[in-house]
Amino acid sequence: MVLKNARAQFDRAALLADQGSFGPAVSFLILAIEEAEKARTLGQMVLGEKLDDGEIRTRLFTHPSRYEGALWKSWSKGPLLHLALESLREEFGLKPARSDDERLADVVAQHPEALPMDWAEKAGPMREAGFYVDLSEDGEWKSPSDVERRTYEELRTAALSHLEYVEAAYKREIPQANPT
Repeated sequence: MVLKNARAQFDRAALLADQGSFGPAVSFLILAIEEAEKARTLGQMVLGEKLDDGEIRTRLFTHPSRYEGALWKSWSKGPLLHLALESLREEFGLKPARSDDERLADVVAQHPEALPMDWAEKAGPMREAGFYVDLSEDGEWKSPSDVERRTYEELRTAALSHLEYVEAAYKREIPQANPT
């Protein structure tokens, strides 16, 4: 039921984006990620993963823990391995050395399925910004209509990846990451 709702939130986002309502569409993508993460937690419980009552309650009923879980799951599917391989290639002289920020930017650019590293902090405010007109910290009024198509498209890729991963886990068909 939770996973089905995650898919419905994702589909609602697409309908809103088709109408040019990118603010609410982004909010529904975030809701889809949250629900998919809740479904992932429920699946872990069914499979007998050791989760204490407090952790279960937190993961099922609070947004920040779901944002954090989705963030790390999105990175565990390939970007972390890619980052490690790039570091090793540079360390052994197979590639020119780069700064950590340059290496991270390269990995982020090559892995659109990875949520941004600040996802846990920005997902909640971003979800709210897609639904409400509000006064920003700089004193400017912000509206859901200010959200750009690009923001929707970038988040859609990560949301779809997370949703498909959780759906596949329920079918026991977890796709393997292809390190580059």
